[in-house]
Amino acid sequence: MERKSKLIVFVLISQKNGRFFFGQTHDIHRTLYAYNFGNKAFAKQYSPVEVFATKEVKDRHEANEMEQELRKRNNLEEILLVLLYKNFVIHDDRVK
Repeated sequence: MERKSKLIVFVLISQKNGRFFFGQTHDIHRTLYAYNFGNKAFAKQYSPVEVFATKEVKDRHEANEMEQELRKRNNLEEILLVLLYKNFVIHDDRVK
């Protein structure tokens, strides 16, 4: 029986300008590497980016819904409310 790899909804934050990036992945380390070193134009403008928050979800449908909910938010306070309400793991030490 083949085991499916976990699906993770993520929030990355640019250390350069504080911009948030939302998405989903099966490998957060590979995704983080791609954001920081993959696309040279992107990396030059936004990197380094760090993981701000993550949540493991059961399927692509749930991931899409969470990602869309986050994209609707306009500021840090609104994003944090969604993250806390949806039980994301916050990886940023500035948020306690």
